[in-house]
Amino acid sequence: MLAEHTITVRVRYCETDSMGFLHHSQFLNYFEQGRTELFRSQGGNYRAIEEGGLFLVVVRLQCNYHAPARYDDLLTLVTKVERISAVKIEHSYHFVLRRETFGFRHQYARLRRSRRSGFTVTRSHYRRLNSSRISAGVLFPSSKN
Repeated sequence: MLAEHTITVRVRYCETDSMGFLHHSQFLNYFEQGRTELFRSQGGNYRAIEEGGLFLVVVRLQCNYHAPARYDDLLTLVTKVERISAVKIEHSYHFVLRRETFGFRHQYARLRRSRRSGFTVTRSHYRRLNSSRISAGVLFPSSKN
C-alpha cells in the first residue's frame, strides 16, 4: 500500500498577492510541507536521509490551478505517493477548500547519490521505501552493501 497523509494549512497574509489571493509560488512550499509530513508520519526523517548522503531532488513539477485560495482560507492538503520506481518517487497533491476542491498531479522527486557519500541506493532500498514503514534506518543500514 502506498502512503497518504493529510495536513491543514491556513493561508497567511505574507503568502498572498496584492489582490489577496494565495500567490502561485506558495503552493510549492505547501507541497514540501506535505511531503515532509507524509515522510515523518511513516517514521522517516529528511535530516537523517541527507546526512547519509541521499537527497530528494524535485526534477519535474506540473500544476493546474483550478480555483484561487485567499488570505485566511483553511486548506486541507492530501499528499499521496502515487508511484515509486528505481529512480523516482511520484507524489500527487489534492487541496480541499471550503468553497471548492482542486488538485495538483505529477510531482516527481528523484533520489540521487551524493558525491559526499559512497552510499549506493539499491532496488531493495526502494522496495523497503514502498512498504508502509519508511524510516532512515531502513534507507541507511549501518553496513554499506
